[in-house]
Amino acid sequence: MGTIKIKRGLSTNLPAHPALGEILYTTDTKRFYVGNGAEAAPTEFANFTELTTALAGKASSTHTHSASDFTNFNDSVDARITAQTGTTSGKLVALDSNGKIPSTLIPSSFKEAEVVADIDARDALTPNSCFRRC
Repeated sequence: MGTIKIKRGLSTNLPAHPALGEILYTTDTKRFYVGNGAEAAPTEFANFTELTTALAGKASSTHTHSASDFTNFNDSVDARITAQTGTTSGKLVALDSNGKIPSTLIPSSFKEAEVVADIDARDALTPNSCFRRC
C-alpha cells in the first residue's frame, strides 16, 4: 500500500503561504492545516468535515483538459508526429497520395496478402495458410 506524506514540523515553522491544497501538521500543537495558495495563510482544520470544506473548490484528483487548455498543443503534437515519421524501424509510415504504404517500404520477403471484409474475417484467417488455396 502506498504512503501519503504530510508536511510536518513545529508551529513556529509553519509556512506563511503554503501551496494550494497542501496539507500540513504541527508536531508541537498537534494541529492540521491546508494551504490556500501563494497569497493566503493556511486554514486550520480539526476533523474530516472541516478538511472537506477547506479542500472544496481546490483542484480535484481527476479532471480533464481539452487541447485548447495547453499553449500550442496542436502544433506540438503535429511536430511530434512529423518527427516520428520516416522510413526507418520504429517510425510512423507516411502513406502515399492514394492512402497506401509506398511499395518501397514493403519488405521484399512479403509475398502476398488477402483482403477481408472485416475484423471477424481477419480473425478467421489461419496464420501461414496458403492464400492461393494450394
